[in-house]
Amino acid sequence: MAFLHATIATEGVKLTGPETWRRWHHEFQAEAVVRRLWDYIDPASLRRGQFRAEPLEPRRADYAGPNGPQSRQQGLRSYKEYEVDVSLYLGNYTRYETERRNIEWLATWVRQTVSPAIFQTTWKPMEPLDSWYEALVTRVSLTKDRAKSRAYKQYKEAVKPLTNPPLNWAEWVANWDLAVHDAVSTGLFA
Repeated sequence: MAFLHATIATEGVKLTGPETWRRWHHEFQAEAVVRRLWDYIDPASLRRGQFRAEPLEPRRADYAGPNGPQSRQQGLRSYKEYEVDVSLYLGNYTRYETERRNIEWLATWVRQTVSPAIFQTTWKPMEPLDSWYEALVTRVSLTKDRAKSRAYKQYKEAVKPLTNPPLNWAEWVANWDLAVHDAVSTGLFA
């Protein structure tokens, strides 16, 4: 459980509008995949929104046998069935808790990487994560045409001959790489 309270690395990833959507979305999707949540968030997934519900613990009083009602005539199940049901419950509860912690972690990551204005206009605390993501896509993501236009501008800037060496080579190379990647992934060269 210690990972929940760890500082989440957000360096350079901040969703402030459509211009930062692609990078932020890539990071968000990577985090959701690692935590096995993407299938529940992805609008194209058949499992969208099917997060685990907290399992109900078997009640000892519903079973006959040691320390429980002695009569099976009342339709009660046996003590062995109780042990099996408890075992199943514990497995389901562990899976539920793991998913819940992963959702909590991802929600914290989102709060730290989305600008307050976008967060307030898209996040509804009582809504599940997949509904929030859908609202975010609607409000912030780029249309294919806008993404292609943006990628073209970035690519033109990246391949322009340098008149002076960059002050920060690592940043320049990262921006060049991102511009080329965006140009290819948006189909600019197709």
